[in-house]
Amino acid sequence: MTNSEVSVKLMINFNAAQWDEWREHIADDATMEDMASGYKASGGDEVAGYAQGWKMAFPDMVGTCERRHVAGDVILEECSWTGTHTGDMMTPNGTIPPTNKTMKISNILVWEFEDGKVKSAKNYLDMMSMMSQLGLMD
Repeated sequence: MTNSEVSVKLMINFNAAQWDEWREHIADDATMEDMASGYKASGGDEVAGYAQGWKMAFPDMVGTCERRHVAGDVILEECSWTGTHTGDMMTPNGTIPPTNKTMKISNILVWEFEDGKVKSAKNYLDMMSMMSQLGLMD
């Protein structure tokens, strides 16, 4: 399976909340950084927990990859995400209770692969738009 095919599977597995399948594509020593919040995950299980956290806060969240750019073992994806905030959202500053509002945001994912698995991930997401759409900003 090519790295591009793995990134497609990751999106399919995320959208369907197929966590065992999602985790299979993540290296045991993978790292992940959420650039907007500063959150960092170390190890495949923590990286998977980060993804699962989004689905807990937005159970109906669906991601769509608009564009994929491949450069060797690095893939950049331009994505859009829609979901309704019906679960607790864990943040580095505490828990945000459900707002029951729907949001649509864009992000850039940077995946680095090694031996066919994600070794590193960085998520550059539009946190200001999300917080505004959820009614959390004045």
